[in-house]
Amino acid sequence: MDAKVLGFEIGESKLIALAKQKLQSNSILYNKKGNITGKDVFDAWNKGDKFAKSIVYEDATNLSIGIANIINIFDPEAIIIGGGVTKNNERFIALVRSKVYKELGNYKRRVKIIRAWEALVEKAPLAVVAYNLMA
Repeated sequence: MDAKVLGFEIGESKLIALAKQKLQSNSILYNKKGNITGKDVFDAWNKGDKFAKSIVYEDATNLSIGIANIINIFDPEAIIIGGGVTKNNERFIALVRSKVYKELGNYKRRVKIIRAWEALVEKAPLAVVAYNLMA
């Protein structure tokens, strides 16, 4: 499942679309062409593929901008990220976390950014836990 975060499309289908649109012949992914999956992109990134890295970083940047906007608007205690691209991918979460903190600059406090529990991954592509939102 994909989501839009304040105008930024995120999720596995966006990651795959980016990869297919910008596919380079020197990438591990080149032989897969039309059959690229999100897992393929992350596997290539983990193997050091520069093209896959650029795709993952672009996706992480889009996600981090959306999360930073949510933090600035709602001032949550934590952001919980789920969905296929985060499944067993703490490296991606760490990348997003660092990009969010860079995007926020001198924000008054660090908001926790964590990966959803496995049971929630399929049900909550992006869940925002806002402390006292309804108070």
